[in-house]
Order: sequence, then structure tokens, then C-alpha cells
Amino acid sequence: MAPRHLEMRFWQAGQDYLVAVERLGLRPRCLFWADDEILNSKVLVMVTEVTDIAGPLALAELLFKAYNSEATPKEIDPFIVRLHSPQQSIIREMGKFWPFDVTMHSERGEDITETMLRANINVGSLNLDPSWVYRFETHVVPTVEAGRQWRRFERNVIALAA
Repeated sequence: MAPRHLEMRFWQAGQDYLVAVERLGLRPRCLFWADDEILNSKVLVMVTEVTDIAGPLALAELLFKAYNSEATPKEIDPFIVRLHSPQQSIIREMGKFWPFDVTMHSERGEDITETMLRANINVGSLNLDPSWVYRFETHVVPTVEAGRQWRRFERNVIALAA
């Protein structure tokens, strides 16, 4: 299945989501939109070591609290945020394709436009376009730093909800 179009309002909301979670103390290693072929809908995929430290349920609960406190964009319903550990095989497989380099030049030195070149990445049930990626980092975040991020994020979200 070829990726469907990503509406500009969702693209902007995803950028705003990244800024919002970082402001709360969580720095995702990866954040991107994808078509989930099983659900037949768009999902915002967040990859962070915090998933390994705190668990996906605890992280999801805080993301819901942040959403309910209006600290994250209303366009990003927490039900569409898909949480992954960088250790999961689907993310490691995507990392093999990174960087999603679709910048090419013709022999005459002209840039090849996006309409002339369309890359498509399909791993597992996720199908994405490189232009839907806000961040995709492959370096390892030390466990100590991931623990600090978790505590900072947890403290900031709880303070919002109070």
C-alpha cells in the first residue's frame, strides 16, 4: 500500500507535539507519522528509551495527562500515539534504512523534486514516507539519561495535572 497524503494540519500538529513533549522533559529518539496497515489509519510513532525504563503503560498514562492538561496539541489524540522502544525489532529494521535520503540531483545539477522521486518505507505493518519523519536518531541514549528524562517528564506532567 502506498502512503496516503498527510494533511498539513497533522504535519504541523506533529511538529507541535514534538516541541510540547520536549518542553515537558521528554526527548524522543524518533518521531514520525506512519500508515498502520492493520488499523488502516495514521499513527504518530514515538520511539524512546523511556519506554524501557518506565514501561509503555506508565508513559501512555502521562501522555494522556499531558493531553488532558492541554500541554500537547488537541489534534494528536493520545490513542493514535504508538510507543516503541528502540530495542524493538521493527525500529531496528527501520534504522537500517536511515537516513531516508531522498535528496537527489540530476546530472545537470538540478534538484529532483518530491513529485519526481517518491521513497516509501514499509516495515512490518508500518508504511511511511521520509517526508513524514520529524526525527530519526540511531545513536544509543545511556540508561542514566533515559532515567533522568523519565523523572523530569513525570514530574512536569504531574505538576501540570495538579
